[in-house]
Amino acid sequence: MAHLNISIIDDSFDDCLAITRRLAKDADNQYETELLHDFESGLAAILDQTADLYFVDLDLDGANGLELLRRAQAAQNRKPIVVVTGNENPAIDMQALDLGATDFLNKNEISERLLTRTIRHAITRKAWELKWQHAANHDALTELAQKHHFQTELSRAISRHQRSGDAMALLLIDLDRFKPVNDEHGHSAGDALLKRVAESLKRSVRNGDLVGRLGGDEFAILLECIHAEDLASIEKVVQDRVADPMRWRGKELSVDCSLGTAVFPTDGDSVDALMEIADTRMYANKQRSASRLVTQR
Repeated sequence: MAHLNISIIDDSFDDCLAITRRLAKDADNQYETELLHDFESGLAAILDQTADLYFVDLDLDGANGLELLRRAQAAQNRKPIVVVTGNENPAIDMQALDLGATDFLNKNEISERLLTRTIRHAITRKAWELKWQHAANHDALTELAQKHHFQTELSRAISRHQRSGDAMALLLIDLDRFKPVNDEHGHSAGDALLKRVAESLKRSVRNGDLVGRLGGDEFAILLECIHAEDLASIEKVVQDRVADPMRWRGKELSVDCSLGTAVFPTDGDSVDALMEIADTRMYANKQRSASRLVTQR
């Protein structure tokens, strides 16, 4: 028997009660229901993400349920939302789907069997959606954010920090001496080293910081709400951990990295500006490292 938490966001007490009574008749599952009758409490419940599924009426005491869906989508809701409406409108239905609704129920056609089946299918469908979304947004080898997803999150972070006034930083990382690893030990060794570098980068930053693989041996880190004076110590941690050697078939493999940092808003206030500044600084540091190696030889 499954135990599910269901939030019903509807300004009609009678409609909420009708759903609750039908759920109580399900002998195969147990439901804990929360009844919410206005936009603000419904939004707070969705942002809380504690329910397994949300039923949402599109008319919340004069407030627009589509706006509720829009706010939930902006907050990256990860739970299924089933729209419950008494007035079907194909245009509105399509809008709701675009805003993240998982399914629909007509209030005039709800039966116990349809209700429980809808819940089961919505939860399953959302789980698959999140699985495919993760696969689309993350690099298959390292499980880090892929380039498009990283830049999308960077854009969102810029918007958040424009409102808050906090500083944030973009760190670009390019591996040095990686090509010889592939050439001398094969791509399996190179892939293993890339995965180890990815783990090293994740361990070098806070849990909420985003680490991405932009392609090949190029990586990026998004540091939100960061103080500029802390960047030097973070950069050193990143370089030291990336340089830790890896054992591969009895041999020790290692790489170094070159870093480039751009700080919002000092260095720019757009994705392109921050990427360009960080990239320029990274390659300047890479050239300096190469010059030092030539001098040492």
